[in-house]
Amino acid sequence: MKVNRTKEGTMFEVVCGVLILIMWIVALVLYKNSPDTVPTHFDISGNADATGDKFAIIIMAIVGTVVTAVSLLAAYKPDRMINIPFEVSTTAQYEKMVRMVRVLAVEMALLFIIVILMVGEKIVGAWPIAVAVGALLLTTVVYCVKIYRLRGVEDPKE
Repeated sequence: MKVNRTKEGTMFEVVCGVLILIMWIVALVLYKNSPDTVPTHFDISGNADATGDKFAIIIMAIVGTVVTAVSLLAAYKPDRMINIPFEVSTTAQYEKMVRMVRVLAVEMALLFIIVILMVGEKIVGAWPIAVAVGALLLTTVVYCVKIYRLRGVEDPKE
């Protein structure tokens, strides 16, 4: 399935680009102002239970950038890069699947900003990660249900 550029797709890409830029600004500022050792792992309560070099902040920004970019790329090759637990065969299903991946890309960028802020000790507690992961899971479930319900529907406006 070939996915053409749309205004909606471009808007998601711009939003992700802005979030990646924010992610890097936050990461570089925190890297500059952090001590040599920063928290690198957190327990279920959000308390740091391991520490490491402050370069972990940069690593998180690199990983966040790659994950967001690959998610956006997947929107252009949905039949090869997106896997959901049922067959997708209609245009309406593919269009909804592409939108799901773009929404998830935005949420992943936000998740990595939260992780970077936690490593930089600007956010404390487990709730920010719980909210971000909850949003990712909710988005996935809601969109999978919507995609499944579109089986047999060719025109998404029907």
